[in-house]
Amino acid sequence: FPGGFGILDVSDEGNTVVGISFNQTLNATIASRWTASGGIQELGTLPDRNNSKATAGSSDGNVVVGYSYYDDGSQNHNYAAFRWTPSGGMQAIAPNAESSHAYDVSGDGSVVVGYMILSGYSYARPFRWTANGGVEDLSSIIGYGVVTGASFDGSVIVGNTYDTLSFINRPFRLIGTTLEIYSSPNSNISVSSVSGDGEVVVGQNSTCPFRWDSVMQNLQDPAFEHSFASRTNYDGSIIVGNDTGPFNNDKNAWRWTISNGFQNLNVIYSSILPNNVQLFYANSISSDGRYIAGNAGDGINQFGLAYILDTQSSLNITEPTNTSKFIAG
Repeated sequence: FPGGFGILDVSDEGNTVVGISFNQTLNATIASRWTASGGIQELGTLPDRNNSKATAGSSDGNVVVGYSYYDDGSQNHNYAAFRWTPSGGMQAIAPNAESSHAYDVSGDGSVVVGYMILSGYSYARPFRWTANGGVEDLSSIIGYGVVTGASFDGSVIVGNTYDTLSFINRPFRLIGTTLEIYSSPNSNISVSSVSGDGEVVVGQNSTCPFRWDSVMQNLQDPAFEHSFASRTNYDGSIIVGNDTGPFNNDKNAWRWTISNGFQNLNVIYSSILPNNVQLFYANSISSDGRYIAGNAGDGINQFGLAYILDTQSSLNITEPTNTSKFIAG
């Protein structure tokens, strides 16, 4: 595919990715979508904002969510969550909030999750948005916190609830109206995403990724002691993420499976990697686990390359162009 990408999410067919493009003319980051058939498409910004970021896409890539904000040159503000579709364009989904972020969308595109801050309040409130019900403040059920992931049909949502007295984040899973909270004395535990079937939650416990189904399992390996879990496939049997090394100077994208544990993608796919290219981040995975996408570098472009890895056949990797590039973060 043309151009350079840092990818935040990939569709199930591996033919659509979403992320952020840098528009040099506007000197702004713009939420963008790439398709194999149409190339790069900037999704724009919300009114009175000049930047935007796409954080996730539906399984077919036709629904994109994220947030738009205003950058005045010294700080960013006026954050507003959005949902984008090809027919409807970019629409604000929490218009009455003082600030809001959308972090994930269900695989079928019907449910958007994130957090919002209301005028006069300091703490983030988790929200769920649907086309029929609009934005729903979930703080009466979950408490303060953030929703970071949704199952394929949106019936299960996950994230972090925040205890304002102990200042501790705790992972939660909301199944319908049933709330499960994992109690831990560790304040550095956070949730990244949930499997499509809603059965497996993944995230970070200090420098150790975790997998939470009926029990909490820390995923530990001496070679991957500084790791972050990004996403998981539909049934939670495959997790992807990255390891930074002890001094944040030896980044490697990895895959974890129930049968094989951690696998360094640079090692198991070394035969198809171009010379000097190293896969740094695995940011997303398709429902069946076939496609993995993220950021890479080659010594010249430290984080300026991006890849879609077809684990059954090939690697698609690209460099930035002079006009635009995708960046993740």
